[in-house]
This record gives sequence, structure tokens and C-alpha cells, in this order.
Amino acid sequence: MCRGSQDIEKLTDEQIQHVLPKCEFSDEGEAKVLGEILAVTIFNRIIELGNLLEFLPETSFDVILLSILQNLRKRLGGDSQLFNYVNEENVSVFTLLHDQNNKEDRLMKYELECLIPKDDLQNALENIFNQKYSLDILYEECKKLNVPEQFFPQIMAYFFDDFFANNQDPNVYFNHEAVSDLIVYLTPSDDSVVQIIDAAVESWYKNSHKNDVLVPIFETLIRNRAVHVSWLQEWQNEGKGSEATQAALVSKIMAGTEDELMFTTWIMEIETIFADIIEEDEEFEEGEDDNQW
Repeated sequence: MCRGSQDIEKLTDEQIQHVLPKCEFSDEGEAKVLGEILAVTIFNRIIELGNLLEFLPETSFDVILLSILQNLRKRLGGDSQLFNYVNEENVSVFTLLHDQNNKEDRLMKYELECLIPKDDLQNALENIFNQKYSLDILYEECKKLNVPEQFFPQIMAYFFDDFFANNQDPNVYFNHEAVSDLIVYLTPSDDSVVQIIDAAVESWYKNSHKNDVLVPIFETLIRNRAVHVSWLQEWQNEGKGSEATQAALVSKIMAGTEDELMFTTWIMEIETIFADIIEEDEEFEEGEDDNQW
């Protein structure tokens, strides 16, 4: 089942259920290779982490689990993506480890600092959410806490949930400078720009998944320069393909009229729709380049 680090394959359901629990390893290297294989298996959606745990062999359990998470972090794109996935799976790595000694050091050895519990920070963040701050104050409070990137998905989910759950007007809720600053803060990398579109769509699906809702939000965010046209194109091409994503792509715009179309069609035409914004941004960038000389 383990052919070596140069030949990584995903496992089948049969191998997971009948072969994996019986595996025994004479050295740590073989257990790490199995962890890499299982990370590929999870990444290919053959099984989720929470369901896989019961099939991991007792021998070398900790090494296999930490190797899975280390390799899954690389495949998912970084700390925040792994943190978010592990939370969604309701997996507590600290509790699961068989050897409870030096847990923090061992997680750091596997580049898993993002999974070391930060109870004080989590409590402080939840306290901010409970205050129901406006987005400008939310942004300032998060900066004061110096919140690590792995907590950004919680912040994204919070303000999109607040918007959808309270049926807010996008032209009011998303149309001020603080929104742009907050989203810049929450999107420090290329991976995070897809993540914030995902957060909006997941919240939309959870709270209403009605037609004619998504476009007004993104129109406002694009026109106030909080979200870029390319982010939606990237999300459509590289999104995670969840139920929420699929529902969003086929949701209707101008439903029941002669001009009705799907959200996915709107994204395909987005460069034409926002040609003026794109042209203004390109002219601004050219001016910035000229000023550097």
C-alpha cells in the first residue's frame, strides 16, 4: 500500500476499511509516507478526516495523523485552509494524540502551529462578535488583537451571516470605506480571495439561498473596490464545488423576466459588465507606475 514518497497514490474505500487498520510499521518513515497517501485520499474526497480516524492503525497513530495534517496543509493551500477544514470536521488534534507529552513541540515540528489551541484569542474574538460591532469597528478590533490568518474564515463568516440573517441592504451594509479596508485585511494571499467569495456564498446558502441576492452584493463590492472582478472568475474556476457553490452558480438573476440568467452566466460576462471599473483601475495602475520613475 505504501510504495514510497515518489509514488503517492490515493487509497480505495476497501483499502481504508479492511487493510489500513491492520497496518504495522517498523520505522517512522513508513508511517509518514502513509500519512502523505492518506492526505491525497482526503484531498480527492474519497473520505473525510473525521470519518478516517476510526480506521487509522493504533501503532504509529500519532505520526500518521500528524503526517496527514502536514501534507493536507500543503494541498489545501496553507494554515487558514487547514484550520478551517479541521474545525469543519470537528477534529481536536490535541485530544486525539495518544502521547499527550510535548504536544505543542510535536505540532510545531510538523508545521502545524495553526492547530495549537489559542483559547484566549478565540474567546476574545467571540466577544467581539457578540458585541455586534459595525464593520469599521470590527476591523479595528481585529487589528488590535493581531488575529492570525487561520481565524480569518470566522471573521468572514461572521459579517456575511450578519448581513444575510438580518436581510440587510447591500448598498448600505457594504458601501463604505471600512468594507474595502476589512476585505484587504482578510485577503493577504491569492488563496484567500477565493476563500472570501466562498464565505459569502456559504452564508447565502445557509441563510436564504434566494434568487436575485448575490449579484447586488458583488456589484456593490466591486464598485467600491473591495472585491475585484478577477476574484469571482477565479472562484468560478477554482472553487471547492460544495453544495452552496453549485446552488449559487445556478441561482437566477432577474428571475421570471425575459432577461433572466444564471449567476454563472453573469460571472462569464463580468468583464463586459464592469468594463468601466477595469479601465479605471488599469489607468490608475499605469499612473502609479509612471510616478515611480
